[in-house]
Amino acid sequence: MRQTSYSPRSFRNASVALLALAFLALPPESMAWQRKVNRTFAGGRTSSRTIAGSANSGGYTRDTTYAGPRGNTASRNAQGQWNPASKTWTKNVTATGAGGQNASRSSTTSRTDNGYNRSTTVTGREGNSATRNVQGQWDPVTKTWTKEVTTSGGAQ
Repeated sequence: MRQTSYSPRSFRNASVALLALAFLALPPESMAWQRKVNRTFAGGRTSSRTIAGSANSGGYTRDTTYAGPRGNTASRNAQGQWNPASKTWTKNVTATGAGGQNASRSSTTSRTDNGYNRSTTVTGREGNSATRNVQGQWDPVTKTWTKEVTTSGGAQ
């Protein structure tokens, strides 16, 4: 277990402000968008990247597909969802590499009275996984931000 203390109040305020902006920036109605980038390389080879996303008041979805100049492809899907009742943000990401191998990351962050808890699990392309748990707490008396991190599982 690793414990780190930060005393600047601005760090806490900036973290809370960024989290609040992320949730407030989501549009009240569903919104979808798509972007495609094509590139041409020397010798006439091309690559493309297509990103399609949608957002609503509670979350988002983003799908990315990449086609390389040698015909290889890769993809990534990310989804995030806010639950106002439990004050919990959940994010899931799955990636498929050019060789068909998969990797994923799932995280859940919840707000506490004086901080937050986050649990993240990463699963590698060979099925090995690792978990990281973080607890952050603000102490208004000492004006200290404390963060405890524990990890388990193999290396990715």
